[in-house]
Amino acid sequence: MMKVNKIDFEDINFIKEAKKERVTFDNPKNANWFGIYDDDKLVSVYCLVISKNKARFKSNYTIPAFRKRGCLALFIQHSKIICKKNNIKEI
Repeated sequence: MMKVNKIDFEDINFIKEAKKERVTFDNPKNANWFGIYDDDKLVSVYCLVISKNKARFKSNYTIPAFRKRGCLALFIQHSKIICKKNNIKEI
């Protein structure tokens, strides 16, 4: 079962792969990184940048072997929970 976990930016080990697909990775202020693991392997990440009462997605990436398995849907559901807990009205 896939589950979203908070991670550190330094945990992302496929940045070089993602950049080949024009995904940009930087670690802005107020960045909250989350990932999905398959056993011990990180397979998908997203960043939710929170500023005041707004949030935005940044640097979403799923390794090719795990695409079309619901990672993005899980991240969207997760971000809604985070925003609700933090009284954020706009994503």
